[in-house]
Amino acid sequence: MDVLARAPDPYASLNYQIDIEPCRQRAKAIGSANKRHITLTPVLIKLIAHAIEENPRFNQIVLGGRLYQIEDIHIANLVYIPEQEVVTNIILKNPQQKSLNDVQQELFSAIAEAKADFSTPPHPLIDFVTGLIYRYCLYRLIGQRQVFKGVYERDLISNIILSVHTYATPANFTMLKDVIPTLNLTPRIHASGPFKRPVLDNGILVSREILELHVTTDHRIINGIDSYHFGMSLEQIAANPEKYFS
Repeated sequence: MDVLARAPDPYASLNYQIDIEPCRQRAKAIGSANKRHITLTPVLIKLIAHAIEENPRFNQIVLGGRLYQIEDIHIANLVYIPEQEVVTNIILKNPQQKSLNDVQQELFSAIAEAKADFSTPPHPLIDFVTGLIYRYCLYRLIGQRQVFKGVYERDLISNIILSVHTYATPANFTMLKDVIPTLNLTPRIHASGPFKRPVLDNGILVSREILELHVTTDHRIINGIDSYHFGMSLEQIAANPEKYFS
């Protein structure tokens, strides 16, 4: 496969179904020890970050006709702020290196800061410059690599984008929104659930909480074998959270 070959639509998507119940039990135990409730979102963030750490090809991108391996794992979490009716991104750096409690605290603190930032309208000059960047595509002027390097180092963008919904029933759609659509980076991950599903456990049919992960990747980089190994990592991490979640 020619990694740098031109393609009108090089992106491929697939679904993973993960038994999330052991992770939620581990999160409950950690929360009890710290006298706080651990939500599902930091569990998902760490689960995905550890899986990417074990499968570094999922942390590669194509920019300007070249393939780049990104060393750190930065995950952009799409967050809806209902008071201002805006969707913004909260970027967490290397969550696989942090405790579950610290990931949640960092996420909540960043959301609080975002709410404060959006409570007042931006300065007219900032609003004008931002509009020009989106309208005329800044990356076309100075190159994709330079743009990505600049905004990535300033925590304004990540090549890993995570969105979550917890509807009572599986949604009949998948919503994926890039932080900067013109760069169209991958992977993009949408988490749905968890939902109660019947599964076989040592030949016995039991009810388990199943999480659905819809993952979109650049097929010039990620092939079927890579996707298989990524899915295996997700399953193994989810089944052994005590090894990964502290």
